[in-house]
Amino acid sequence: MSGVRGTEFGLTVQPNGDTGIGTQEGKVLVTGQGQSVEIPAGYQTLLRLGRRPQSAQTLSNLPQLRLRWLTQTQAGTVRLAGQIDPINLLFVNAVAYPLDSQGRFDLLLPTPTSDRSPLTATVITPLGQQQRYELAIP
Repeated sequence: MSGVRGTEFGLTVQPNGDTGIGTQEGKVLVTGQGQSVEIPAGYQTLLRLGRRPQSAQTLSNLPQLRLRWLTQTQAGTVRLAGQIDPINLLFVNAVAYPLDSQGRFDLLLPTPTSDRSPLTATVITPLGQQQRYELAIP
């Protein structure tokens, strides 16, 4: 049995099991590897699988994508690389992709079937904010 009273929070779970937690109101206590961290209102943390929780940081709640590479390779793939807040989720063409501990990603994706088809990247925060990006392949 569990319950939440007076607390508003959200979480994201990466494909690799890492979990982002953002607290809007109240406080959340997360525990990993025998260590607990309190996440008060206005703060966030990343709980990485098999590691201790990171210290609470100011909540950003921004679904921002910082694009580093978007190029078509000779091997019939597209390289998409960039960074988002590591507690956010990244979907490209409706498929979730894992991030490193800094929120970086470097993906080789199949080239879309139509030359004019963009890649669609969606970034979602633990509190449900999301931004969709239409990325035209050069």
